[in-house]
Amino acid sequence: MALTKGQANGVIRLFVSAFLRERDNKKRKILFSEFEDCFGRSITDWKKTVRKN
Repeated sequence: MALTKGQANGVIRLFVSAFLRERDNKKRKILFSEFEDCFGRSITDWKKTVRKN
């Protein structure tokens, strides 16, 4: 899935805000796991993730 830089930054901002709001560590682990399953592999590889626009 290719994202623009703005889209990738938006995804990260949404994840971080949800992660910081959650006080239960078990739920934080679930959030992180879900984020990583969906975006983690590609978010860390910006050349494949971000389209050049």
